Amino acid sequence: MSRITYRDERGNAQIAEYYDTKAATAKLAAYEDMGIPAVDTSVLTGALYTYGEEPQVDMMIEEMSELTKALLKHRRAQYKGCQFNYDRECVKAVVEEMADVYIVLLQMIHLYDAQDLLDTYVRDKILRLNVWLFTDGKDEAEGETT
Repeated sequence: MSRITYRDERGNAQIAEYYDTKAATAKLAAYEDMGIPAVDTSVLTGALYTYGEEPQVDMMIEEMSELTKALLKHRRAQYKGCQFNYDRECVKAVVEEMADVYIVLLQMIHLYDAQDLLDTYVRDKILRLNVWLFTDGKDEAEGETT
């Protein structure tokens, strides 16, 4: 069981609990299913073993950097009121870089044998985000998940 303590809109301490069961997993399915494409992981693990662990970690860093650059370029285009076609091209570039990051991220999950721990962290962080949204950002959660 995971538990998080937070303050409600009146300042009263509240505890949110969830059990790591099939029911809890089903409730989180909407978050986990956000249209992210399923991929053939055998191709990704093949690339990891073909190119090696260290080069693929470097590739992860490089792809995250390229996504950062594409996001900043898109933001700059929006602030400057650029033409629609240019803004649309910036969005396409962001999405392309997101795909690259996603592909290498899947390799990192395999490399670090991190699926179970990642699932736990994602669920806990989504629960904490839900608590923060519920409290309208007025109070941060008092405790970490246990």
